[in-house]
Amino acid sequence: MAQSVEVIFLGTGSGRPDPERGGSATLIGHGDNGFLIDAGEGVGRTLVQHAPEWTDRINTLVITHNHADHITGLPMLFMLWKAHGRTRPLDVWLPKGMGRALFSWLETIRLGEVRGWTCFLHRLAERTCTPQDGLTMEAWLNGHLPVEKDGSFGSYSLAVETEGLRIVHSSDINEVEHLTGRIRGADLFISESMHIDVKDVLASARSEGAQQVVLTHVPPGHPCKPVEGAVWAYDGMKLSLQDVKD
Repeated sequence: MAQSVEVIFLGTGSGRPDPERGGSATLIGHGDNGFLIDAGEGVGRTLVQHAPEWTDRINTLVITHNHADHITGLPMLFMLWKAHGRTRPLDVWLPKGMGRALFSWLETIRLGEVRGWTCFLHRLAERTCTPQDGLTMEAWLNGHLPVEKDGSFGSYSLAVETEGLRIVHSSDINEVEHLTGRIRGADLFISESMHIDVKDVLASARSEGAQQVVLTHVPPGHPCKPVEGAVWAYDGMKLSLQDVKD
């Protein structure tokens, strides 16, 4: 029997500061491996508050694009790992052009010299790969940010498969068409709700047979009224995907 896969929403807010929600961050846990998608403002705090058991088990970080609400939690996350005496290597996946700038920033705020673990940088690009044992990641450009002439930057959506389960994470998108064909067969579809119409998201999810839809990237003050076929995420929300599938 497949192990349960845990999905923990560590940051469900948008690009505007929100007293109720942190910046974008979603953790997928399977076995002893934590796979973190984005590291928005407050991710270290919500990790300690809602999922401390995963603090030292995150070994892969994917940054989907270079917007502040997806990366500004990284320094305090590094401070948390330093306090825990982390030695486990970290694989970091980023769009082309982000690595040097991001780690120069960390050096500037004195988080290079004190780090006790190795970071391996990998280019996030349109492809399917295996960033962790037992986990496959598919990434594709979604049009939210332009790609420079040299191929730098851009914005990516992801599909993660592990333990026989498929999780699709939209990240920030402007048109649901960028997900056409990718949601099919998803056990869990995590969609942003700030830049696109939720009705379009749900229509696409129904047409492609997604089993469960969770809405995140919620702007401040959003009423989050109940919608048929989906639930609104909140910081600290946890899902067990094996339970969902069963």
